[in-house]
Amino acid sequence: TCGEGVTIAVIDSGCDLNHPDLKASLVKGYNCINPKQDPQDQNGHGSHVAGIIAAENNDFGVVGVANCAKIMPIQVLNRMGAGRMD
Repeated sequence: TCGEGVTIAVIDSGCDLNHPDLKASLVKGYNCINPKQDPQDQNGHGSHVAGIIAAENNDFGVVGVANCAKIMPIQVLNRMGAGRMD
């Protein structure tokens, strides 16, 4: 399968909410670093992980291993890739 009907929480540095390979796969996420802001990735790692999982099957870039799945970005790491255990 391609992950249809599955939502995967990516708990990382957030996600590039406007990335052309990801934006159709995103559902509302959460920013634990600053709850008043969207989980916009400022580090790149969370976007990379989300792309491996669910990058759109189009004519450019890579295709995610579950490209029909939805991604819920949860930002727990800051722009430096650091976070708190609590």
